[in-house]
Amino acid sequence: NRMTIVGGLPMVDLNASTRSGLSAGTTLLAEVTVSALSNGGPIQVKTLPLNISATAAGFTGNFSVKVGTQTIGVTALSAAAGAQTITFTDPYTINPGDSVKFEIYAKTTIQTVGSASITTELGDRSAFKWNDVHGGVRPLTADLVPNYSTNKTSTIKDY
Repeated sequence: NRMTIVGGLPMVDLNASTRSGLSAGTTLLAEVTVSALSNGGPIQVKTLPLNISATAAGFTGNFSVKVGTQTIGVTALSAAAGAQTITFTDPYTINPGDSVKFEIYAKTTIQTVGSASITTELGDRSAFKWNDVHGGVRPLTADLVPNYSTNKTSTIKDY
């Protein structure tokens, strides 16, 4: 086993939910909370991997990310089903003890009314990239993150 000494460590959690209200237009796909341990240093989030499945629904345009009312700069990525990795234009800094809720949006279309749904979960832990600011170690993956779970889902449906 390889040991990596870090000054900070993120915790990553997808808010598990099942909601109705899927419609054509801008849709909140998932909320992912990333926090930095209070007894460590600041961390920076570089990429956020997602696995997305769609039934009787589709996408147009690019993914977008918000923190509160602020739109966060991300590299243009066409919204689509499958394994997707959102890349932040500038690594997003989170200070020790702080939590940030990233809201992932996409413009959605409905192909079959009454049976459309989109499910989002965290993607592969090796695709979650982050920097240890004080330790100067970068980029790291979620292989070091103990609670990184790809088993939680966020589902929105139109029925």
